[in-house]
Amino acid sequence: MKNFHGTKAALLYGDSIVTILRDNKPGLLHSGMWELPGGGRESNETPWECIHREIYEELRIDLKPGNILAQREYPSVVVEGGIGYFFAVTVTESDIENIELGNEGQGWKCMSITEFFNHKNVIPEHKERLKDFLGSREF
Repeated sequence: MKNFHGTKAALLYGDSIVTILRDNKPGLLHSGMWELPGGGRESNETPWECIHREIYEELRIDLKPGNILAQREYPSVVVEGGIGYFFAVTVTESDIENIELGNEGQGWKCMSITEFFNHKNVIPEHKERLKDFLGSREF
């Protein structure tokens, strides 16, 4: 996993998904856009360790391994030649009610999957990865 650089996760609750509004900073990739939570690998983390830590730092949700619906490798959006992992994970109503935004992002929103796909300000690669997971299912 030497080329593994980071993770993103679709946190699914029914027909909704938890999103984060990226900071609006000059030079920040996809500044001010809605994204899936996650981030860069630290040290020798596995993909699961990375997404678990990132989700806790960003939203204070303690993901459970038993709630993983899918895990898939993709080319990194950030590092050329690198690998990123996409997770689809279920979260509970309690997880959502207890979200506390960490020190990254301007805010968070639980939006319907339909809204996510139709929103013009969502990072396109995140839509593609969620579409891959959902397949032909329509919203």
